[in-house]
Amino acid sequence: MGRYQYIDKRKQVDRYYPYEEPIITFLSEYIKINYGLEVDTIFKKSRHGEMYSKQLSQILNKFYGDDGNLIDSLFNTEEKIYSFLLGNYYRYGERLTDKIYKIQVVNSPKDKLLYPMLKKVHCDRLLYKFLRNIPSSHVFYFEAPPRLIKYFNTVKVEKEKISASYYTKIIEPIYKDDLKGKYEEYKEEEIKEIEKVFK
Repeated sequence: MGRYQYIDKRKQVDRYYPYEEPIITFLSEYIKINYGLEVDTIFKKSRHGEMYSKQLSQILNKFYGDDGNLIDSLFNTEEKIYSFLLGNYYRYGERLTDKIYKIQVVNSPKDKLLYPMLKKVHCDRLLYKFLRNIPSSHVFYFEAPPRLIKYFNTVKVEKEKISASYYTKIIEPIYKDDLKGKYEEYKEEEIKEIEKVFK
């Protein structure tokens, strides 16, 4: 719904779901080391997190138009495109097999950027699905070329932390006891379906 729908434009960096605490930890350290900036993080009773930095939010806001959507013309180099894809994979993506990856964005206009950017970096096998749920989701399945995989591998350890947190805080409470293997079965079926399409 655009950057400014849920955050304070003047000073907020972003907001995070409870299972995304590993992202907050990683980004806080990354921002401190690479930009020399301290960020303030608030955790609500629900464990939703909010990150604040007036200086960093002003830098980020330059990438967005008045409507809160990313200005796609600013992604005009390979490095910027790969960085954008890496960030989306880190937060919204998943490695399904050695070559097949998935990025799923919810209630986001980023879908309009993801498809052309994936094509630009030579993801020739690409499947798009639109899920009319509430909230709606845009899902991109793709075979990543070697260079993109190298980018994705730079956050491999951090990605595993998010996946473990998601499983513990979201999946286990839903699929408990008698449904314990259902999630794994669902993931296996998803992979088989995509592999068939990409044959």
